[in-house]
Amino acid sequence: MTIKREIIMKTIADSIYNRILKKGRGWVFTPFDFQDLGSRESIDQTLSRLAKKEKIRRVTQGVYDYPKISRFGEIPTSLMLVAKAIARSTQTKIQVSESYAANVLGLSNQVPAKIILYTDGTRRVRKVGKQKIIFKQATPKKLVGAGKMSGLVIQGLRYFGKDRINEKVINRLKDILKQRDKELLLKEKYATPIWMQSAINQIAGQV
Repeated sequence: MTIKREIIMKTIADSIYNRILKKGRGWVFTPFDFQDLGSRESIDQTLSRLAKKEKIRRVTQGVYDYPKISRFGEIPTSLMLVAKAIARSTQTKIQVSESYAANVLGLSNQVPAKIILYTDGTRRVRKVGKQKIIFKQATPKKLVGAGKMSGLVIQGLRYFGKDRINEKVINRLKDILKQRDKELLLKEKYATPIWMQSAINQIAGQV
């Protein structure tokens, strides 16, 4: 390696590491997040070296994080943050599953055993330790509100279905949603089934 190339590589490596430090602990990333800093080869080499030095952690193929630390050691990576990093790198949308949405919204105590995500990208399964993230191809209707609170609510309502949505579910969503979330939900309701539109109207205070 020539001296000039060594200098270029060091500059790229420093820029990558500085970005990681600036983002802070807990950030999950892929080479895509540094594409403006250098060639794919140089980015891959830098991330590999940082992982070997234990400056960052490799959580699955092509995905790393700058782990949060507790007094007991490194905190496990959030699977959802890993999924978002993969979606960002592939420039695809992701929508959480119905059961995951219901749990996150406090509508169900059932914790999903694995994360299933709907996507407009290709079907894939990624292992993170002993856990799995499953990406399933879906139609545009299934992806309404993807990545937003409105999408989470729509999926939560799908979890219950037409015959199980009750006043308790409506009131819970009405209480936790901010006004801007309700307004966005109203805009997106026309891409949902008729029965769900009625529930959305109640959540947004339109009836």
